Amino acid sequence: MSIKKINKAISQYGEIQKTSKYGIYSYTDLELNDQLLFEYRGKLSDLERLIGSKDPSETLKNKLHFKLVNDEFKVKNSDEESEDDENFEFASELMKAPDRIVQLFSAASEFLDMIVDGHSNACVISGMSQIGKSTFVMNKLQEARKKITRATQDIILLKGASSPMALYDFIYANKEKIIVIDDCDSVFSDEKGLNVLKAVLDPQEERKVCWISGQAAVSEFIFEGRVVFISNYSFFKMRKNKNYKHMIAVINRSDYIEIDGNSHQVFEYIKHIEEYLYPNKDIRKQISKYLEDIVSKYNVRITPQLFKDLCRIREFKASKFEQLAKVKLMALMLN
Repeated sequence: MSIKKINKAISQYGEIQKTSKYGIYSYTDLELNDQLLFEYRGKLSDLERLIGSKDPSETLKNKLHFKLVNDEFKVKNSDEESEDDENFEFASELMKAPDRIVQLFSAASEFLDMIVDGHSNACVISGMSQIGKSTFVMNKLQEARKKITRATQDIILLKGASSPMALYDFIYANKEKIIVIDDCDSVFSDEKGLNVLKAVLDPQEERKVCWISGQAAVSEFIFEGRVVFISNYSFFKMRKNKNYKHMIAVINRSDYIEIDGNSHQVFEYIKHIEEYLYPNKDIRKQISKYLEDIVSKYNVRITPQLFKDLCRIREFKASKFEQLAKVKLMALMLN
């Protein structure tokens, strides 16, 4: 019996890996790019039977067999504590910080300033969906351009699926602009598309991009613009992807930030930006109180969009609010 055999049984959901700590395993959900740490000290044959082919994220919540753990098991574990653990204590602190997502968006803001000011060629902002990455990026870039007089480059958006050659032609047509590539994850699944991106992000002063098939608009050009990627991928957890090395090469040529967090951290972020989410202050106050109670009781995935939706329902369907809110929350719990 091996972890490899277990992962074969649950391949449609994710994968399990053994950590360096005795009895601690990590489960990565392929769809949500989310990771759970759990403690299991039984036989691997029993683990396979318990996990089976069901959704592991649900099975792992069975406290009779599994104990979900957090990052604390890595810290101050007597003889097992290493120098690396001490060096990366700051990362552990950020992981657990209530305002983690606020801090991550603040860092993203600084990276985008560098894009507009010409001090960075590329930025990748990835992480959980529906947290507001796209709106944040576009608003921030437009705002930054207004403040910097020498920021003369236009901002152009590429959104949705794109073939490698279409990507090449689009970049050529906008070779002197700030290009925002949003919700275009198909680019990262094709080696040709990734090679185009690697050329665009080449650290050399002159970035020459080529397409030798003869079907593109031009066979080569010099790219003088900058690129911002927005993605729901958690790139460093995608080792099974056949193009993983190319993807990491793209990431390593960019300022990379991954925005994610648990429901409590998302709720803290929502409170931080709620005045921008809905105009009615009284309604916002009611929904904040409602969600605070929900988060304290249930493991539910909340988002800024959910906050806006609940505000809208509370204002225009107040008599049916409880019923409609439960329907929306039920959908998120099942998703």
